[in-house]
Amino acid sequence: MGTDISAVYQTNEGKSFVLDFERNYNLFGFLAGARGRLEPLVKPRGWPEDITQESLGSLVSTTCEHTWYHIDELLSVDYGKVVEGFALRTLLGDSWFTKLEFMKSHGPGRLLIGFF
Repeated sequence: MGTDISAVYQTNEGKSFVLDFERNYNLFGFLAGARGRLEPLVKPRGWPEDITQESLGSLVSTTCEHTWYHIDELLSVDYGKVVEGFALRTLLGDSWFTKLEFMKSHGPGRLLIGFF
């Protein structure tokens, strides 16, 4: 049995966008320490206190671990950093950067993530 991710990007204006992630354990490790060989950017924080019902309803209800990030936290990461002989950018995969650009294009907000 594998681990999967449920994610929503919630803008500061209250818009929510469901994001689909393929199974990438390096990315999961980077985001929440769930599997993979990477340490999490920050330890899982749970859901933010002001999460909207719309966003919460879009996330899988059976998540075993959840956290969130402000977009600025994700954009400030040094993705060129070498980890175990590979650039972090390589370990996380191109689809992560496509999603990061999507989030950035919708303005300030936060990424809500749950693992199940």
